[in-house]
Amino acid sequence: MLKNKFFKQSLSLGILSLSLLMPVGVLAQADRPVDKPQEIVDNIDQPVSLYLQGDYFCSFPNQEEAETFEEKLRTYYQAKDKEVLSIEVDFDQELEIKKGGRKNYLSADQALEALMEGGQRLAYTILEKDQTLEDLAQLYQMTPEEVLDLNPHLDPQELLSQGQVIQVYEAVPMVKAQVQETFREEVLIPFERIQTEDPNLPIGQSRIVQEGQNGIKEITSKRLRIGDQVLSQYVLSERITQEANQEIVAIGTKETLATGSFINPTTGYLSSPFGPRWGRFHYGIDIANGVGTPILAADGGKVIRAEYAGSYGNLIVIDHGNGYESRYAHCSAFDVSVGQEVSQGQTIGRMGSTGRSTGSHLHFEVRDHGTALNPLNFVSY
Repeated sequence: MLKNKFFKQSLSLGILSLSLLMPVGVLAQADRPVDKPQEIVDNIDQPVSLYLQGDYFCSFPNQEEAETFEEKLRTYYQAKDKEVLSIEVDFDQELEIKKGGRKNYLSADQALEALMEGGQRLAYTILEKDQTLEDLAQLYQMTPEEVLDLNPHLDPQELLSQGQVIQVYEAVPMVKAQVQETFREEVLIPFERIQTEDPNLPIGQSRIVQEGQNGIKEITSKRLRIGDQVLSQYVLSERITQEANQEIVAIGTKETLATGSFINPTTGYLSSPFGPRWGRFHYGIDIANGVGTPILAADGGKVIRAEYAGSYGNLIVIDHGNGYESRYAHCSAFDVSVGQEVSQGQTIGRMGSTGRSTGSHLHFEVRDHGTALNPLNFVSY
């Protein structure tokens, strides 16, 4: 006996049938049935048959195969992306399973395919590419003659053109079902982003104080649908299974002289770029000009070095207070001192050739938290 609640046993007739809660004709039926290939299934002991609206549809080799078909039919309509708690399926036609069968039995999969694809209805298709009449007919499991019957204006000898509108039969289920289901799903609760002020952080900078985490809400709903078309849906219950955690972002309010961008620190021409040079790595760029050419602060900040520094020669380093610092080497003279605050464009020194140098030039570096960056990403020469 079939155990699914959608089937009931009629003792007087000795048959099994799908129970219907919806009257026949409420939903549109397929236009016309088409034959499906039937393959013989082994083990044909005690066959049963499936009837559609009183008409013979197919036979199963045994009761077990019929029950498998019933289970596959139920799961066919079950939502695949949700946890279904209960489901009721009401068909627009009566499906009956009776004892006894005919030859050429179908398996549960074959019967389900025949039921879901065994009907046809008229439809229009717009060709996405040029193709032959035979290719189009094969695509819709039709014969070229059937296509011509629906489209008498077509010339069977001509190629069908992209964009052409053709009338065809498309496969549709031989029954339609109204599904009422109760399901449970998890929904993300987006975390809230809040900002706080940090007086120790320069303007324009921010830092994450606390990472945000989405919460999870478990929602149980009930809905009525036909295929993917939802007719009605309402929430039965909601339960938060994981609270959302706020993301806290600190925004800097400390005023600095830095503008956040750099200007050219001097005039001249690029004599050596950033990158490998002479078997070493050149951590800045060289701008050549005459001795005494003014050197400008590429951005505002505080002077943290103004001294002779080995191969750099006379070196000026400005901390811009936002993680960046700029370096100015080979100076012939200093116009600033350590601890002095300077503004963007202010003269801080003079070009020269002190330290390891082959001529008057400015060696200019840009560093982000100590890492040397290509200055040409910030200035242009």
